[in-house]
Amino acid sequence: SPYILLVIRDNGKIRPGELDAAAVEGLNYGDFYFEDGLYKADLRKITKRALEEERGINCDFLDSLGLLHLPEKYYLGYDEQYKQWNFFGTVVIDCTVEELIREGCYFTKDKFEAKTIVAMPADPESLFYQLSAEKIPTSDGVFVKREMWNTAWASIIFAVSQDGTCK
Repeated sequence: SPYILLVIRDNGKIRPGELDAAAVEGLNYGDFYFEDGLYKADLRKITKRALEEERGINCDFLDSLGLLHLPEKYYLGYDEQYKQWNFFGTVVIDCTVEELIREGCYFTKDKFEAKTIVAMPADPESLFYQLSAEKIPTSDGVFVKREMWNTAWASIIFAVSQDGTCK
């Protein structure tokens, strides 16, 4: 059965100790290409970079094994809390969390990012029940729940909704 992979951010400067489901990445000049008279953003390239930098997912390795499935379509949303636009899409990785860790696909490169993995069943009832609990079990003990930013909540809702892939 599918799982939502969440992480607990380390004690860096950006939302320390928070539970997070999103991988947010800024746009760079090299992320755009010109086609049919328009500049377009390469969202698949940006998604891979976000997964690699913020979640430590080795996209090229998983892609070479046919295990990485990037979104076919993305949705646009605005985060009032941080005053930023975000694209939403659900990434599917065809292996267990244990396999992901064992194969060395999950590692953290960015100093402001997560160190603790939390895998929760993707069925909405179980997922939201666990997220409403006072304590959430993690890969290294028990985490006392803290705030989760709006984009992380939106990512979870999107992933388990009719528009996401975890139905």
